[in-house]
Amino acid sequence: MTQLSIKQYDLILFDHDGVVLDSNWIKYDNIKKVTAPYIQNSQEQGEFLDYFIGNSGVPREEKLLKYFKESDFEDIMRAYNELNLQTLKGAGIVPGLENLLTFIQDKNVPMRIVSGGDEAEVKEVMDHKKLSTYFTHIHGGPKSKKYHLLKMNLPKNVLFFGDSKKDYEVATEFGLDFIFIYGFTAMSDWGNFFCSMNDVLLIKDYTDLQIN
Repeated sequence: MTQLSIKQYDLILFDHDGVVLDSNWIKYDNIKKVTAPYIQNSQEQGEFLDYFIGNSGVPREEKLLKYFKESDFEDIMRAYNELNLQTLKGAGIVPGLENLLTFIQDKNVPMRIVSGGDEAEVKEVMDHKKLSTYFTHIHGGPKSKKYHLLKMNLPKNVLFFGDSKKDYEVATEFGLDFIFIYGFTAMSDWGNFFCSMNDVLLIKDYTDLQIN
């Protein structure tokens, strides 16, 4: 059990996919389905999916434009966004999250979501899950996480819950404390990546935390 003192923080940030919802696998299936007609063979598909999932936390627009021409990009984006809205509402909430959010809210520590997912999509899914009221702001794509953090007047003591290399890099750049959630991550090599980092807490989900 990992001890975590909430009162030391002035602001707590959460990524969305894999941190709030167990939704990374849903997005993987969705992007695989909508891009299949535009990819020539299984090798190309594998390379694209590795890139798309391996860069979790990067806005989808940026990732898709790297692989597809602009005329196809518009159709893929439309289909992917529609499929996400149909399927993400069925994603499970990461265990222990609601208890943690309630505890933090009772301590009057503000919380925000900072996601690489489409902002309107994240807001709609969060409304459906009845989680939006816990957060003062919900930030998402197509703007990057770095963009949102630069626009915030960040207080001194900030904690960021994430599940990707991008989350860690952003947290490090801005001097934020970082907790990595590995139970629902799309980052296959997270164990090797974080094994020598003493400044990062690793938890499967929020039931691993003993909060005070």
